[in-house]
Amino acid sequence: MGREKVTEAIKRCKVFILMLSKVSIKSQHVINGVAQAIEFGKPILPVYLEPVEIPEPLQTYLIGTQPIKLYQGNEKENFQAMLQALTRLGVNMGDLEKPEEGTALLVG
Repeated sequence: MGREKVTEAIKRCKVFILMLSKVSIKSQHVINGVAQAIEFGKPILPVYLEPVEIPEPLQTYLIGTQPIKLYQGNEKENFQAMLQALTRLGVNMGDLEKPEEGTALLVG
């Protein structure tokens, strides 16, 4: 996906879901995406896929966010926590549209 398409997807999203892993936290593309989400005023939902120590550039962006740790606990409870967080951040689950082909998820 080209940089323009990524920028446009971030502009259109209601919530920027940040999938955190040992690989993603090292990606400049991920850091750039988070910076754009902040610039566009998008709420960020950090979702930890595994235990990681967040580097300084990302720590600043994540102050005040409420992360979800998918690697801990019960899968069903984690899924419910994600749905509740998305609802709290303004996503109406009844209004979700089917994503266009090739735009389901951006992962760094």
